[in-house]
Amino acid sequence: MKTLADGLLGALAVLFLLCLGALAEACTITVQPGESIQEAIDQAPEGAVICLAEGEWVETVVVRKSLTLRGVDPDQSVIWAREPGPTVQISFPEYIQTQKVVLEDLTITGGRSQEDGFGIAVEAFAHLVLNRCTITGNRSHGLYLRNSARATVTDCVVSGNDQNGIRIQDMSRVQIEGSIVKAHPRASGVMVRDAASLTMLGTTVVNNYSSLSVLDSAEAVIADCVIEQSLLTSISLRGSARATISGCTISENALGAIWLSDSSRAAISNCILSGNAWVIMLKDSTHATIKANQILGNPLYAVTLGECIDTDDVFTGYVTGKENMGGDNVCPENLAFLFTQEGGELDWRE
Repeated sequence: MKTLADGLLGALAVLFLLCLGALAEACTITVQPGESIQEAIDQAPEGAVICLAEGEWVETVVVRKSLTLRGVDPDQSVIWAREPGPTVQISFPEYIQTQKVVLEDLTITGGRSQEDGFGIAVEAFAHLVLNRCTITGNRSHGLYLRNSARATVTDCVVSGNDQNGIRIQDMSRVQIEGSIVKAHPRASGVMVRDAASLTMLGTTVVNNYSSLSVLDSAEAVIADCVIEQSLLTSISLRGSARATISGCTISENALGAIWLSDSSRAAISNCILSGNAWVIMLKDSTHATIKANQILGNPLYAVTLGECIDTDDVFTGYVTGKENMGGDNVCPENLAFLFTQEGGELDWRE
């Protein structure tokens, strides 16, 4: 005699099988090694899910329609560039809110040209969603966005590309979450320039020439990240760039943790800043809010103006903050309010 429990178990079993069937049907096309990814893309309808089996493909891939390109995992589904230029190029000629390209569980590698041998180039009005991918071993930038492109990067590894790991320019917008950007010894791990914007959350940026460069009128929000072991400065802002840096650990950078120059602005809060030669450098007419950070084990200045290092530099900016702990070695001495509870401000603006 069937009990209620038996009935529930049977219903769950049926539901499980239906879910498995739905997952199996998710692949519109499956591409095997030796078959062409590009041919599958060209023949696929808008919104198709193109699945790559385990294997390697040597070809250059161009995507100009909404679709998903899914591998088994990055170790088992690998796309190598065949020709000079981007390994994967994504471009839409006009903005349509619903258009989107999803790349997931893939390795993208082998871009061969220093000029445009990108791992992935996202151009014009394209929108890329990048999940659980590895971008490595490309002669130019790993992930490159220009024009008004957009990208969401989640749980990815960008490593060992010859130029920037991720370069964002023009009016592009990128969010990076839960990812690793490492081993770019001749370039920035992440570069944001022109009028582009970056949001980077819970990401590790390690062992790059510099970790993060925010230039021109670009904007960045950096939260809960680990940023360390840069050969130069960890985070640098130039031009009229803006950044909010919070809850980050910034450590063991050979030169400094955060450098502001020109008319850039930054709000730095609740960070741990340790083991850097100096911590925060302010030059020119920069503005900084520095609050509730732990500044530990840095042999030179915790906070310094450029004029303390270079007598030709004249600081004409603005500094405010309070409740910082640990490193009260400041230059000039009237920045000591940064390490008090009540805080204060100093205004050098002309």
